[in-house]
Amino acid sequence: MKRLVSIVAIALISIASFAQSPEGTTFGIFAGYTSSSTKVSDWSTKNASAYQAGIALRVPMGAGFVFQPGLAYQVKSADIKKDDASTVVNSIKTSVGYIEADTQFQWGPDLMVFRPFLLVDPFLGYAVNTKAKASGATDADSSESVIKDAIRKIEYGLGVGGGIEFGRLQLSVKYFWNFGNLYEGDKISEAASKIGDTVKGQNSFSGVSITAGLFF
Repeated sequence: MKRLVSIVAIALISIASFAQSPEGTTFGIFAGYTSSSTKVSDWSTKNASAYQAGIALRVPMGAGFVFQPGLAYQVKSADIKKDDASTVVNSIKTSVGYIEADTQFQWGPDLMVFRPFLLVDPFLGYAVNTKAKASGATDADSSESVIKDAIRKIEYGLGVGGGIEFGRLQLSVKYFWNFGNLYEGDKISEAASKIGDTVKGQNSFSGVSITAGLFF
């Protein structure tokens, strides 16, 4: 937890310091599409569509490098199923909305008309909105409540990808990994006792996001 707090503090200090220096720095808004899933042992998974929207600073650092910290509302979802009559729950749809801070670094040559770039994007987020829908359970409402309560509030991970910039418009695609489990360790037992082995071994979200940004 101390390490996560330190990362947040560094990110906020960095954004604030660059915001104080307007030379070469531009402000932008962005939005996009997110497709994510999560792996569960012995369960079938499929990607679920969601969205993102936020603000960012674009800070040129020279030699083709750009530092682009941002703050977004990011929704990540998962859809898992199991065709097994012995399970208490055979389908769970989970959706989590995070307030997410990222510290994206880009590198790419300025080709005058456009700038292609590669990106690395560490991120840290906090869950502010969670939804869960379970089917197959005798008491579906209770199962959904347990699943929502067990979702881990803190998320952190890494994105890698690339993009292209045309003047003020920036388009990018990245693959992201949320590290750690989706559920709190101390709440797994309670959830498992109610819905069987559904949440055991469930990793956190991973997927692809496509983003469009406009800078001023």
